[in-house]
Amino acid sequence: MNIVVAVPLSFDLTEFTEFLWLHRVPHRVVEQGEQQIVVVADNVDSVQLRDIFEQWRHGSALSDFSVARSAGRRQSVTAAMAGSWLTLTLIVASIGLSMLIGFGSNLELLVWFTILNPYQYGADTTALPAVFDAVSAEPWRVISPIFLHFSIAHLAFNLLWMWIVARRIEMHRGAFFISALVIISGVVSNIAQFIDGGPLFGGMSGVVYAVIGYAWWFDRQQPVPRYGVSQGLMVFMLVWLALGYTDVLSAIGFGSIANTAHLAGLVAGVLFGTCQSVLGRRQ
Repeated sequence: MNIVVAVPLSFDLTEFTEFLWLHRVPHRVVEQGEQQIVVVADNVDSVQLRDIFEQWRHGSALSDFSVARSAGRRQSVTAAMAGSWLTLTLIVASIGLSMLIGFGSNLELLVWFTILNPYQYGADTTALPAVFDAVSAEPWRVISPIFLHFSIAHLAFNLLWMWIVARRIEMHRGAFFISALVIISGVVSNIAQFIDGGPLFGGMSGVVYAVIGYAWWFDRQQPVPRYGVSQGLMVFMLVWLALGYTDVLSAIGFGSIANTAHLAGLVAGVLFGTCQSVLGRRQ
């Protein structure tokens, strides 16, 4: 969401909001302290609207203005694709690698992307030093499990949230920021899940919990939520996390759940947001 204007509560915005509705501009008016803030979607030209508002505020008639929506939509789609190329790359990589391993049925290929090869290390596959040995020789293993999915439902669930939330973070913070969040949370959740259950696991779930946790924590600290991770969504994700530690999800067909990866990813995402906030205040 982008802020168009912030004015005192006593300011009458009725005519301006009617103008926005007339031109089908999605917007919200949020009260924050002694101000009311007009916010619009990311694909709307907030600079143009701010200019229209200022001219209207100084006496111009809103009927003299128009909002070029069709061109704006085409430009916004192009900008969105360009601004979220890393998220799209992660999604394509997950689809491609999951299909390559036959959603877990092709063990010969699967063991090349698990955190270590269980056939190579044998009984040592529950020992953390084995991971360091494997990663030092084949460094992709520390992150590659996040691209492995073992069912279409598993893949679709994770990639849907990556598209909804991670894409917004990338468009707001940039590719470097989202790559740092994905790598840190991916490594942390992979190692945590290995310690808890061994090397045969996979999925983007730990990263999904990290990006949702980060976005939720960020929104809680802002006067106007940017990522749209509501309290209700966070409660749903926590309930899903709790259910994963029971037999309920397995009983209804979701199979084995990498619960420790979910929890580690969530903690990593919230800590990532906390560190960012602390550094931002110091700067």
